Amino acid sequence: MKYISKILLLFLLCSLSVLFGCTSELKNNSIDDFNFKNGKLIKYLGTDEVVVIPSYYEENGERIDVVEISSKAFLDNTFIKKVVLSKNIKLIGDNAFDSCLRLKKIIFNNSIKEINQQAFKDCVSLENIKLPDKLNYLGPSAFSGCVSLKVVKLSESLISINSNTFEKCISLRTVIFSKSLYILGDSVFLGCSSLKDINVPNSVSEIGNGVFAYCVNLKTVKLSKNITTIPKNTFSNCYNLKSIKFSSNLKSIEEHAFLRCESLRKIKLNDNIDCHDTAFDECINLKNLPEKEA
Repeated sequence: MKYISKILLLFLLCSLSVLFGCTSELKNNSIDDFNFKNGKLIKYLGTDEVVVIPSYYEENGERIDVVEISSKAFLDNTFIKKVVLSKNIKLIGDNAFDSCLRLKKIIFNNSIKEINQQAFKDCVSLENIKLPDKLNYLGPSAFSGCVSLKVVKLSESLISINSNTFEKCISLRTVIFSKSLYILGDSVFLGCSSLKDINVPNSVSEIGNGVFAYCVNLKTVKLSKNITTIPKNTFSNCYNLKSIKFSSNLKSIEEHAFLRCESLRKIKLNDNIDCHDTAFDECINLKNLPEKEA
């Protein structure tokens, strides 16, 4: 009996240890640090390094779910290192975490459907993100200037990426595309100088201007077979681009699409492709340069 009692006591102590070990980091922040209105987190006023956003608050005896992080709620916060988004949040507003310079980790819930423009712009310490499964809108420049960001996994519900979303993410090395993605907007990966290989999935049928411009270490590219136009400046100033595989469905290449791709030596184009006469300007090592019309 004493032996069993000791085991039960040991189990209880271990359980408490695990419990407190797990909750010490995710402890509740002071409710006074949060300014709520109409189910929205309007402003965070605290100085904690780890912030767990409450799933609800009480007002006049009524329980109100927190469903949105409003515009600029954490703007320029220099304390926060980690944020945990509660289960009811569905929308992250414009510039919500803009310039949170020490923010390193975000734990998204799977209810989030919208991340608006510049929501995490210039979060220079952010390293990895796995976007929530139900996310269907990712606003312009949402993660632009996140210079420490290395890996991005896109949501399967996301059908388009808006302009400049990952612009100047200079440490970005791996992008895991979803099979539901149709559109890459203008300058999505502009200046992502650590990208070396890109395989655009066949679900993508449209890319915008300058999508991979100034990806100076990009070496190989495989484009979707459903892309019919390579817009202007798509790969401009990709100095190390050596290989690109064109689809048989490609119909046109616009101006300066491959401007200054100095490492490009050989390309294979179908005769029926409408190639602008500046598409391959300053590709100094390209041997079989498409002839310009007189």
